[in-house]
Amino acid sequence: MLSEAYLVIRRLRINGQFKDAYASLSAVPPTSDDDAFEAAMCLYQAGDIASAINVCQTVRWRDQWARDIAGALARFAQGGGANKALPLARQAVVSGSAPPDAQAFYLFLLRALDTPGAMDEARALIAKRLQQVPASEAGLLAEMMEIAIGLGDPDTAYRHACAIQSLYPRHLGSLYALCLINER
Repeated sequence: MLSEAYLVIRRLRINGQFKDAYASLSAVPPTSDDDAFEAAMCLYQAGDIASAINVCQTVRWRDQWARDIAGALARFAQGGGANKALPLARQAVVSGSAPPDAQAFYLFLLRALDTPGAMDEARALIAKRLQQVPASEAGLLAEMMEIAIGLGDPDTAYRHACAIQSLYPRHLGSLYALCLINER
């Protein structure tokens, strides 16, 4: 579970306020695996790839899911591609203890592969484990939204986009998805 400080950092990241998120990261070191993974994701999405890789490779991860997902992020960020990162991400998520942001990264990797088998795997994970995702998990909902769009399911994509917008009105991906869906 994210600490209060890292819940704020995640909210800033989701809203695209990377400058403020970055400043908060500098002020508050992570105290858990969840916090450290949030730091790595924030740095990666802010474009500070070297620092994201550094976090993944230098943090003393306590839980296996965290070691696996950090390894997957580092592989992907180093240019290894989704196919090289996916096995570690899959291990992290299959364990059942990976937090929503780790599940979101796993779905991102499946979507990046853009193969029928990968989309089937994403659909199966969503059907099996991700039926009641709260709006506060915007990263996970955004990946589920993108997968629904890719699978040609605009109703589900619309539902996820609206859930994201209910808490994060600056979330550009969900705004864009709503525009695309409403054009149809």
